[in-house]
Amino acid sequence: MHTKRLSGLDTLRGITAVSGVLCHFNSFYGHRIDTGFTPSFSFPLGSYGVDLFFVASGFVVFMTLERAATLRGFAVSRFARRYPAFWVVVGIAITARLLDGHLIIGPGGHFYG
Repeated sequence: MHTKRLSGLDTLRGITAVSGVLCHFNSFYGHRIDTGFTPSFSFPLGSYGVDLFFVASGFVVFMTLERAATLRGFAVSRFARRYPAFWVVVGIAITARLLDGHLIIGPGGHFYG
């Protein structure tokens, strides 16, 4: 099945996603965690990338919705693509926090820190 994609829009989403990651990296590690780590660069304009990413992604969602046969098919498709990636990222985040000593697993498997 051939899907019609807008390469310029995909490129814009990629650039804005990277700028958002850089913005979050700087604000999170530079100001919110007392790790003694100071980023070697600043990227304050990345916050605009976050906003633009959501606008572009909203456009893409409506394009996808337009091609879906049913609303249920659209929802199942979105869930199937997003949910596994969500759990991979949760696993990476928990592992990173365990390795840096900021996350403690308490009684009953509850996370602290």
